[in-house]
Amino acid sequence: MKALTLSKMQAAFYISDIKFYLKKAAELDSKHIEARWALTKLYMQLPGILGGSTATSYEYTDQLLKISPVDGWLSKGYVANEDEDYKAAQNYYKKALEIGGSVTCYKELIQLYEEKLDQQEEAQQLRKEAQEKHPAHNWTKN
Repeated sequence: MKALTLSKMQAAFYISDIKFYLKKAAELDSKHIEARWALTKLYMQLPGILGGSTATSYEYTDQLLKISPVDGWLSKGYVANEDEDYKAAQNYYKKALEIGGSVTCYKELIQLYEEKLDQQEEAQQLRKEAQEKHPAHNWTKN
């Protein structure tokens, strides 16, 4: 992820090493969630010329789904959202919410409703539900 903060020329020198070591971490630990999340995000952020690929990202989301269903659905939602397939993202985030019900699950779906789907009423209704389930979290709209 450091490569994302560098200039494109500087980042290009790091990409192959980053891919290698993240893949190695995933290979060495079949349940390494963070490495698969990082690979998912990396392949979505990289331009195609450097190996970026939605299909490759989805391969890692499938692995996540087997290890942690909540992370799998959240990562699929992330990929769909980045790919501007907002209806698919909505479905994936809903599945994550059904399984996990965490603050993160609520936040991702609320953000999608507000920022991409312009469904303010659904976002407000979901925010109300989230407040009931997670009262310690500040659910006011920023």
